[in-house]
Amino acid sequence: MTTAETVHGRRTTGRTAAGALAVLGPLSVAVGALFLPYPGMSETSEMVADSVAASGKLSVYVLFNLLYGILYVPAVLLIGLVALAGARRTAGAGLVLFAVGSAAQLTLLMSQDFLLLAAAEAGVDQAVTVRILDDGVAASPVLTWPSLLAIAGMLLGPVLIGVALARSGRVAAWVGWVFVASVPVLLVGQATGVLVLLALAAVLQAVTGAWVAQRIVRDGTGWTRA
Repeated sequence: MTTAETVHGRRTTGRTAAGALAVLGPLSVAVGALFLPYPGMSETSEMVADSVAASGKLSVYVLFNLLYGILYVPAVLLIGLVALAGARRTAGAGLVLFAVGSAAQLTLLMSQDFLLLAAAEAGVDQAVTVRILDDGVAASPVLTWPSLLAIAGMLLGPVLIGVALARSGRVAAWVGWVFVASVPVLLVGQATGVLVLLALAAVLQAVTGAWVAQRIVRDGTGWTRA
């Protein structure tokens, strides 16, 4: 027989796990960024050469790309659900954009980084790998839409979620604005190739996650269907 105490215990365990996920998701991205063997906006030839020179780091980075889908994406969705309870339209738009963008981002990450890792480990001539990436992957119309969706979703989605969180009244407003601030930091990190900035962007999201986690543990996400 299920007692009220049992239900309460299960609910507390679920909320604690969700709260932990809200923090661990962004932190996994922060750690993973430090293993990226090439700067974010490198030329293809430099990217291939760096991947061959540091294939061990690349293999760890690919592992963290898998954790991206397992930990990070659900973490941001949880943060968005907390915001949804107080700012439905803005948070809802952000959640949809982020969900679509993250799916596209995973497709791109897997196609590029797995190819780089496989080529490096198989000893494929670097010029051949560069040609495949430039004339095959980058020029493929199949990946054009995922690229556009990833850019829109991974940038606009978190901004809208952060704005919604700041306006929701469920946490202090600054918690949402910290989440928004992570986006320009991420952009600068990608443009300059400074891995510490990529990690910092994820840490800022983890800070938001930590405050949101407290709310989740105490009250749940607060979201209910209208």
